[in-house]
Amino acid sequence: MPIYCSLCAITLIITKIHQGQITSNQVLLSVIDQLRSSTKRSVNDLRDTVGFNIAALNFVKQQLEDKEQVTFFADATQRFKEKKRKAKKRALLTLK
Repeated sequence: MPIYCSLCAITLIITKIHQGQITSNQVLLSVIDQLRSSTKRSVNDLRDTVGFNIAALNFVKQQLEDKEQVTFFADATQRFKEKKRKAKKRALLTLK
């Protein structure tokens, strides 16, 4: 996946650098249009794959939490930060 991101970034940089030459040449415009559609398709496919994998990981995490009756470290850390933020907000309100 990282190679696709790098290829997209390189393609965008080269396109921006040579924008004047590309827009003045009809042959290059059709090539750029094909490149745009294939890049868009590839990025959408990758986005779908990543979304599916994230959903699967969240499902597995939820199954493990339910089975073990524990909260993973990231969730515990998030809850701690939320409690700390609320306590700080309460302290500020009492000072006013």
